[in-house]
Amino acid sequence: MKQIKTYPAFNYIDTECSTGAISPIGKMLSHVDLPNYTIAEGRFRNEIEELKTYIGIREPISDIYNYSVGVEKNPWCMAYVGVSASARPKIPFSPFGSLEIKARAFYKPFGGRIGPWYYNKYPSGSASYGGSQGGPNDKTDQNLPPRLADTANMGLPGDPTRAANFSRYVGDKVGMKSRRVLYQYGQAIYRLDPNWTVNAQGNVDTQNEPVNFGDSAPNFEHWKHLPFAFYRRGANQDLLAWDHSGDQPSRMRYLELSAILPDPFDLTYYSIEPDFYHNYYKRLENGFLKGVGSGYYAENKELLGDIGTHKGSTKEGINWDKFSVKDQYKAVESNSFMKKYVDIAGKLTYISTKWQDVLTSWAPVSLVDYSLDPAKFGKCTITPRGADTGEPEVPNPGNCVSGGTTGYSVKMVSSDYLRRTDLELGGVGVRGALLNPPPEDSEF
Repeated sequence: MKQIKTYPAFNYIDTECSTGAISPIGKMLSHVDLPNYTIAEGRFRNEIEELKTYIGIREPISDIYNYSVGVEKNPWCMAYVGVSASARPKIPFSPFGSLEIKARAFYKPFGGRIGPWYYNKYPSGSASYGGSQGGPNDKTDQNLPPRLADTANMGLPGDPTRAANFSRYVGDKVGMKSRRVLYQYGQAIYRLDPNWTVNAQGNVDTQNEPVNFGDSAPNFEHWKHLPFAFYRRGANQDLLAWDHSGDQPSRMRYLELSAILPDPFDLTYYSIEPDFYHNYYKRLENGFLKGVGSGYYAENKELLGDIGTHKGSTKEGINWDKFSVKDQYKAVESNSFMKKYVDIAGKLTYISTKWQDVLTSWAPVSLVDYSLDPAKFGKCTITPRGADTGEPEVPNPGNCVSGGTTGYSVKMVSSDYLRRTDLELGGVGVRGALLNPPPEDSEF
């Protein structure tokens, strides 16, 4: 695995205030040149001081707080398992006496996905240790900012390619700069406060500015559990907005949840588990962390749930305590504010609207017919008993017993295949041999 570090530029308009005028100043967000307002002691001064050292690129490049879009798998280091067994049976009337019989087999996972390469080619041999390679036009996601290691492809902060952006579907040329995206979410944020009005000059009416408490406006207080308090032992594990004064999910939270719902790009390049809590969280909590991983809790850390978790809450009919992707779909679909001000069905049609869409791994026709069954792909006809109430008796990966799947399957491969020197694994036309071929038959 190689982490994909990127270098986005966050540009904004700052202001220079004087007795005579207010002047706009274009800036790039950094920990050195802070917005002018923060120079004075303000309400969030302590939070800004705590966060500012994490803005921009930190040294060394491998620092965990640098911007990352995940990892890419080196295709030339293949995951597989080999099994061999031998026996020396006694064969009646055999003129040769007993003979040693040996069998061996190799198996490899397939169908699971952890995300795309940054570029569409991955060189073989020792060159593969540097990750995927290419130029600006060879990126799998054309909207991603430059990779941190590719200094030759990096423009100035004002360069549009430096914008923090990503594709919504394969071949997307615009990403989150889409006018529909900007309008839908801009309108929804504006509608968070019913008193936020515009005067005849087109400016926000200063007599009706948004208030700074509760859930009646965009509110920095909704993220006061960040940056680090959320993961400490006994904390709420929450990364998203939360109305702390009312101890309930804020409307901004629903906007965040809708913005990170799976889209066609995610469904193509990632394996997504719709019920992480029951399939993995509980197993980790009751298994690994009670055994060899027990020291984790001694570091005052909490085992984090899926994004959207808020421990101990079941407000608004959502079990935030056991939150998973399938609950994310339910939360967005059922929220009245989302229904009124964000038109997913009519305008943001790239957003997936049902959790069954994530079941995009291999779904064969039958045990003897491995071809893909389109009647199962992205669908589920039978869920685990109790899953509809949020408490499956026997959780099943993908939250589905009959239908599509998520994650990887396993297939048998020959040792000859694993030893070939012309495997086309690094993209179209990129051939080579595995870095980890199996040993010779005489050795295994």
